[in-house]
Amino acid sequence: QNRQSFCRESLIFLLPFMPRRGRPRRPRQVHVRGSAEFDCPEYGSWRSNIAWIVFRLAPDRRWVEVDKYIFQYSRKDSAFPVAPRFDDDELERMERFAFKRLTEQKPDPPFLFEERNEEDRPPHRQDLCELCRMYRRPCWERPFITAIDGQEYHIDRLTMREWKQRMKVSRIVTLYHQTDPDAAHKILRTQSFKLGSKGLAGGGIYFAKHPEDTHHKARRKGVILEVEVKLGAIKMLGPHGDPSLTLEELLEEGKDSVCINRPGGTEYVVYTKDQIVSIKRYSG
Repeated sequence: QNRQSFCRESLIFLLPFMPRRGRPRRPRQVHVRGSAEFDCPEYGSWRSNIAWIVFRLAPDRRWVEVDKYIFQYSRKDSAFPVAPRFDDDELERMERFAFKRLTEQKPDPPFLFEERNEEDRPPHRQDLCELCRMYRRPCWERPFITAIDGQEYHIDRLTMREWKQRMKVSRIVTLYHQTDPDAAHKILRTQSFKLGSKGLAGGGIYFAKHPEDTHHKARRKGVILEVEVKLGAIKMLGPHGDPSLTLEELLEEGKDSVCINRPGGTEYVVYTKDQIVSIKRYSG
């Protein structure tokens, strides 16, 4: 009885800290793009329509406050980053936009900015922008995860950050996949798979836990491949799976792969190229 009481009290204590399923989450911060001046004491000043401020809600949640200015550099070898200087009207516009997006209920908001000045904006030096350097891509584009078939799925930066963290700490497991000799030769040569269009868990690459299980699971037979895989966070499914499942839905749930418990053996499904670590021919 004491143990049940302790468990019940512990659950009540943890409830406020547990994620609330079924409710869209609000972003903790938002990047807003605007037009600003940059003044460098070394090399003069310039103006850019791609200048960023990171906003967060103020403690009283009645307005927003600046979390961070995104710097630019006057030249590659400059050691002094330059902060943007916004006009009062431009800053007020950005604050209104940030407050609106931080307080509205929208699931998984994208990397936010208003689509304006797209045609008349000056060229943007990615090598001189702090944000472009950080993400190694144009700062005005949303990040994406590349599926096994090469298709790009655009996601918000919070989801990308969480996904990268899961991949970083994920342990590597060895799984098995069987196919015909021609397909196996191509897979081994390119170290990549061709994504299936359908299956028990949608379009993904299906693996067996043991090499002998591939004989009755594979559609094409001849060569067994031994694959090192990062499973990350796993979504568990029953023997009938979920054929309508997509990579976007999986990421929204904070999951990276699927495990299907079937009578003939457990199957694992992965969807992105970064989850495949290595591929070799099984020699057992």
